[in-house]
Amino acid sequence: LTRHPGTPPGELYPERLRREIDELISVIDENLALAVHQVVTATTSEAYTAARRRFTATLHELDGRLVHRRFLLGARLTLADIRLWTLLVRYDLGYNPFAKISKLRLVDFPQLWAYARDLYQRPPFRDTTDFQAISRLAAPPAPVPCYDAPWRVLVEPHLADWESSHGRERL
Repeated sequence: LTRHPGTPPGELYPERLRREIDELISVIDENLALAVHQVVTATTSEAYTAARRRFTATLHELDGRLVHRRFLLGARLTLADIRLWTLLVRYDLGYNPFAKISKLRLVDFPQLWAYARDLYQRPPFRDTTDFQAISRLAAPPAPVPCYDAPWRVLVEPHLADWESSHGRERL
């Protein structure tokens, strides 16, 4: 990760928060990033359902965590927020329609949706987000085993209004 101009070194990974940041990144990587892969490659409805449930349960937990916090660890942006951002911004147009994870869209998680818009509306995030490129993730590059199995949910890509007010300034 390169620093955005004006971001002091260590600001995103402060010494006093490193343990918590690392723990959150582990949760995000195991329960979201890895779960996307496990949903796509599931060859049984049981494995598919377990990975989907873990993914959506984690989104619900993170949604609850953000009720009274602007960012995952409070009032400051950290590497954990950036790691989560990369998954959230790709969810509705890429990961969800490609992996067939859930009928739930990002907008169905009110805190996560407001949080994602809060981040997107900052120049370092907006300037590096390409929704057209993300939407190309929805098409599998090659046939995936059981990709069209009847137990998979059909999910359409969803482009929401990323410019709408997020209301998180008060947190």
